[in-house]
Amino acid sequence: MPLVAEGTAEVVPYDFRRPRWIGRDRRAILEGVHQRMLPGLERVLTRIVRVPAEVTLRDAAQVAFGDWRRHLVAPLTAFVVPLAAGEGGDGLVVVQPALAHRLVDCALGGSGDPGDRPAALTPLEQGVLGGVVTDLVAAIREGYREVAPFTPAALRFEEITESIEIVDRHERLLLLEFAVAAGELTGEFVLALPAVRIDGFVRGTPGSAPAATPPADVVRQQVERQLRGASVPVTVRLSGFRLTAREGASLRVGQVLESNQVFQGTVELHLNGRPRFLGALGRQQGHVGLRILERLEGAPLPTRMLRRTTTP
Repeated sequence: MPLVAEGTAEVVPYDFRRPRWIGRDRRAILEGVHQRMLPGLERVLTRIVRVPAEVTLRDAAQVAFGDWRRHLVAPLTAFVVPLAAGEGGDGLVVVQPALAHRLVDCALGGSGDPGDRPAALTPLEQGVLGGVVTDLVAAIREGYREVAPFTPAALRFEEITESIEIVDRHERLLLLEFAVAAGELTGEFVLALPAVRIDGFVRGTPGSAPAATPPADVVRQQVERQLRGASVPVTVRLSGFRLTAREGASLRVGQVLESNQVFQGTVELHLNGRPRFLGALGRQQGHVGLRILERLEGAPLPTRMLRRTTTP
């Protein structure tokens, strides 16, 4: 008679060469740190791609550097993250090539579709992507500030797998695999940190646990900063006009509707779907501009009568 009923037991593979590194209690704390880290990464990418970005952590694992490096595909789109002396090696950020090209195109004002570009980045594109990666590393560093502090220096671009020597090949890495989705833009990037950076937290040695809860006024200030930096949907609505039932029934593709609303007329500025300000459209250096005129108290602009309909 079996000791465990069939179908109720879960078999978990165990690697005797690399036993489980982080205990269950420490792993739960680390998972919470990762979840709090993601909004910072999303803000960085949203600012670059100009549409809401979603970042998820696919995996956080312990790997041997030599084993992991063998599976890297050249040419790489990677940045070595030098760490302060005595911190046990350097970090590394590897960006999926397709995502790298899309981020560079967005950062240079494009739509995120780089077209048929060479696989390798130009020196200018390396610098642009390096700025994005620097901000991502800063967001990760802030999230790890209490459990695994590290101090990054200026990044160094690397595309040759054999040239990467961030730690000895037998040393362990903490590997964080992030997935990115922003509209049609998708991809992933990986951060590799020397495992020694988090060993103190894993062992629970003094000073490695998260800091005590800060005072209430500090918490309020932190919440206020987060709220002030949060993205709020903003839409602009032209003042409406009315159609008769006859005119509405006769609408067809290609017809132009004309009203007494002119280009320089007033418009409503909506925040989260509610009218908040009244503005005026105009042009500034060849671009469409919106000047805020007054605050609205929730009353929408009145509708205007249609003058005529024309067909081009």
